[in-house]
Amino acid sequence: LRWAMLSSTLNLEIKPSKYYLIFSTIIYAICFILPWWRIDSIIVNVIITVILIISLITFLPKYVLLSKNNSITSVILGESNNSVNTKNGEMLLQNYYSITYKSNFLVIIRFEKIYVPIFKDSILEKNLSSVNRFINVI
Repeated sequence: LRWAMLSSTLNLEIKPSKYYLIFSTIIYAICFILPWWRIDSIIVNVIITVILIISLITFLPKYVLLSKNNSITSVILGESNNSVNTKNGEMLLQNYYSITYKSNFLVIIRFEKIYVPIFKDSILEKNLSSVNRFINVI
């Protein structure tokens, strides 16, 4: 975690999370298995499987592996300058953010329509307690 608390600003640089990868893989595996286990129609099972494969191909690189150009790589939180930076260097300025979930292992920050999950191992120092303290102060 490289963060600077200049006045009331927090800068988080995000890297791919192995916890998020494991969690996502387990959910997708369950979603692949359940239709074949519960639905008797092969055509419906194949359609559901193809839809899940397409979803997996688009979801993992952008949100988990952070390999696409529009993947979020850093977040700046402050009183007046909230922004989200992407891999291609684009900065999306937001006026408002809210914390939708907060724990010792995961923080989910919502910027209008954008949700940014930050797992414990996706920030360099693996310390979400400092992030939680910052959020509680603001």
